[in-house]
Amino acid sequence: MKSFSIDREDIARIACALTADELSRRFNHYTDFVTQSVWQGDTSLGEEGLDLKQDQLTACAARLCSFFSMPETTIEPTRDDCFYDWADEIAPAIKLELKQFRFWPASITSAAQSSHPAEEIWQDARMVASLLTGRRRVVSLVSPHSLFGFISTVLAPNLQLIPVLDGRRMPVDMLGEELAFGDALVATPTLWRYIGETLGSLPHNIVGLSFGEPLLADLATELREKGLGAMRELYGSTETGLIAWRDAPTEPFVLFDHWRRNGNELMRANPAARERPVGAMDHLNWTSERAFTLG
Repeated sequence: MKSFSIDREDIARIACALTADELSRRFNHYTDFVTQSVWQGDTSLGEEGLDLKQDQLTACAARLCSFFSMPETTIEPTRDDCFYDWADEIAPAIKLELKQFRFWPASITSAAQSSHPAEEIWQDARMVASLLTGRRRVVSLVSPHSLFGFISTVLAPNLQLIPVLDGRRMPVDMLGEELAFGDALVATPTLWRYIGETLGSLPHNIVGLSFGEPLLADLATELREKGLGAMRELYGSTETGLIAWRDAPTEPFVLFDHWRRNGNELMRANPAARERPVGAMDHLNWTSERAFTLG
């Protein structure tokens, strides 16, 4: 059973995304999403490929180790490596022990990582997997190294045993031809706006999954008119993990099962039913004990 396993292909895909992010954060070397999406597990990191210098290799390999909360020296990078080599080096350590994940917030100026117990990331992934029930495939327009991207385009599809297609490398007309009945399309509201403005229609029975910023009601209506079957929006942050979801911008968010309201606080229960308080990133206007709108 694949379930929460993270295989070689998954690790290589995460390594590609983390490398692009680390080059931008540490070395001021920006790589656009289309270029990133072309990077594969067999992409060379040396002269025949990305041509990274040794200090860049060391920093990017350490970032991958840090993502899985492994010692930063678990990988010994060289210019002869490709991303699969890094995946092969770190995979045994992941299988032996994986207790925590570390994620950077989206802001490139932030120096703070957020650590999450692996059991809580698995817990979040189960909730998102339930929102993907019945999907035949996930088409992703987001990077897999963020907390939301990792859960929605790596772990949740693994749980549902459905393949993931990286749609970032496709021109919008090709994306329109590739999308098919029963897909789940994962994107941020900015990308959903672009899709709404450029695609004439969407195949029926496609479920959208959105996160990262508020999804406006006019955009959701426009996408539904183009054929989108449902638009599910996730609420939470890199710091808190996934908290709630809703089916439409006009509806309140509903807490996932392992969250509850405690006055003006949120309480999260881990799989062992131990609770801890978590401060929300926004002001929550409660419409019931388990539902809220954003203030």
